[in-house]
Amino acid sequence: SEEIMLVRERNLLVFLYFLSFLLAFTTGKRVKGTLQSVHDWKFLARFCFKTGGHLGYNLAYPKSRCCQNILMYFDEAFQWDAAYDSNLNCTQRVALLNPRNNQKIVLDPAEDFSGCTDEFSTDTLQCTRSRRFVSALDRWWYLAVSRCGSTNGLYLEYDLHFLNPGGFWKREFSADEQGILETDIGFGIAMFLLMWVSFIWGSLLSQREMLHTTYKLYLVSIVLQVFGLSFLCIHYGVYGENGMGVDTLKTIGRVLSAVSELMFLVMLLLLAKGWTVVRGRLTNTSQFRLTALMTLYTVVYAAMFIWEAVAFDPGKVIYIYDSPAGYGLVALSFVSFCWFTFAVITTMKNHPNKRAFYLPFYFLFSLWFLARPVVVLVANHHLLDYARSVMLGCLDVFCIGK
Repeated sequence: SEEIMLVRERNLLVFLYFLSFLLAFTTGKRVKGTLQSVHDWKFLARFCFKTGGHLGYNLAYPKSRCCQNILMYFDEAFQWDAAYDSNLNCTQRVALLNPRNNQKIVLDPAEDFSGCTDEFSTDTLQCTRSRRFVSALDRWWYLAVSRCGSTNGLYLEYDLHFLNPGGFWKREFSADEQGILETDIGFGIAMFLLMWVSFIWGSLLSQREMLHTTYKLYLVSIVLQVFGLSFLCIHYGVYGENGMGVDTLKTIGRVLSAVSELMFLVMLLLLAKGWTVVRGRLTNTSQFRLTALMTLYTVVYAAMFIWEAVAFDPGKVIYIYDSPAGYGLVALSFVSFCWFTFAVITTMKNHPNKRAFYLPFYFLFSLWFLARPVVVLVANHHLLDYARSVMLGCLDVFCIGK
């Protein structure tokens, strides 16, 4: 048990360290801030609208920088893909927009539909209005700011509120996030009930002096998962009210869920090796391999969190599994499955009398190991962009919700 405690503590300490680093970063569908750039065209924000959604904006910028524009691109190759991260200049990027679709808002008081006013007592232009989005399908819309030919760049103070049609469960959520709160609540209730039953069984096993370390790992995993889902539910519940949520709770929830998954993975690999089933101690080689795999898993998970917080480009990447760190996590899931398969086969070969336990054990938890690689592969090649995040959000809850 000392080797397992060492692995567990190492993973937990690494995650707690990165947790303190990540808490400084926030996101939200009500976006506030100040854009200041030396360029004359700059990406601002994105949102996946359902038909009938609308954008409310409150903008301010110095009169000396008049007139800046808000540009609205949709997710087609000839629009956003052509405009972003390309060699086109500002004028060419603006020319990609169709004037008949009203995709350009000139932030000029002389423009009737801009919502801009010129307060003569100040040096600032104030623009407040809303826009409605109508399309046949759910689609991503990307907002950019431009002032082509500007010699002093861009400056814009903004407060953007993206809204979709519907009530509490839909209004504040981008189309790619709708359903995540309900999924988290459902799994949270199920996991709480499972935790309650598990502790009853744990108490009975303890009375019989049969409470093995593998079961303790399972209990730690399920407790972490319940707390993680609770924090996520609170975040998304507040998000449904104000479009901002509580990003600190979201980060804590995701970290706890990730540690929960690692604990569950350790338990499965130990059982596959026959620990507490047919043997009371692992060989030094097995201990080394397990520690190496868990360390690698922890590093990749940490890299995914750091990449999302520091290097995530919302103008290019729609969801976390469309990133190098996400690909690494998918690859590790497959590697872990291969390790799990080899361990189960070896254990059954050496202890054929345990086949009745290991055959259903293997086929049941093979689904858990393969869920992430298979679903990510299907999502990347067969699902629309806005549907991927919902599918992968449900996958994450399944993978860490056992």
